[in-house]
Amino acid sequence: HLECWGVPTERITALDWRETTTIGDVVLTCTEARHFSGSILYRYAAGIMIRLALSRGDGPLAARWASGLTPPSGDALADNFILRKGEYLVRAWLLITQGQAVEAEQFLDKLQAVAESTGLAGSKVEILALKALARHRKKDLSGALIALAQALAIGEPEGYTGTFVDLGAGMVDLLSQARSRGIAPDYV
Repeated sequence: HLECWGVPTERITALDWRETTTIGDVVLTCTEARHFSGSILYRYAAGIMIRLALSRGDGPLAARWASGLTPPSGDALADNFILRKGEYLVRAWLLITQGQAVEAEQFLDKLQAVAESTGLAGSKVEILALKALARHRKKDLSGALIALAQALAIGEPEGYTGTFVDLGAGMVDLLSQARSRGIAPDYV
């Protein structure tokens, strides 16, 4: 590229990874780098649009937005969790609304392991709340209430409310059932 831009070849030094060269008093070491392609902005915007569509109950619109996102694979889930957690969480929510609760819960198990290793309380609250929805969708009310009770136990001291409310009618139903069973009655 430099030659195409008119940089004389005698001014170009090619290095392999971890090779070093000195120019004057400056030592340069060649390392891997990530370029900014703008894809993070698209993923962020898509995550917001998916969340809005799901909160309005518009699964088809959410699915259209999600079709432009690449699902994580292998180590990418852990490596990109902090940057892409919103996208990952709405992906799980979309799976639940599409009737793929088993797949959603498996994905959420992986997310929960990463969240626990990073100590992100807010992520754990939303992951557990989504697990509650997935279990409820599978007709596992006792499992749903266990996950919800765990989410409420973490969320109550921190004052999390929007996390639950934003998950829509299914969560409202679960919260009502939790309250009637004495689960976090002062919080719910």
